[in-house]
Amino acid sequence: MPLKSTVDLKILYQDKKIVAFRIREFSELDYVKRPYKKFISNFFIYNKLSNLVIEAPVVNSSSSNLESDYGSILAGDNRGGPTCLNN
Repeated sequence: MPLKSTVDLKILYQDKKIVAFRIREFSELDYVKRPYKKFISNFFIYNKLSNLVIEAPVVNSSSSNLESDYGSILAGDNRGGPTCLNN
């Protein structure tokens, strides 16, 4: 079954205790008459000391509402990291 998928990981913040990163996945299933597309973007915070991960979904959309540009859905994604984590 033809499936195109891309996954992008970007580290947004890192120090001795915490790593914050974003994972984006874009998938397209073009085996069907009308290709099905899915875009998922999640934000993760990993605490190195306690080995805990917190996941926050940012975008989860399918073919019906992919018309918008989700390329820079997170603030600061194209500027080197979100301002809320750099302060």
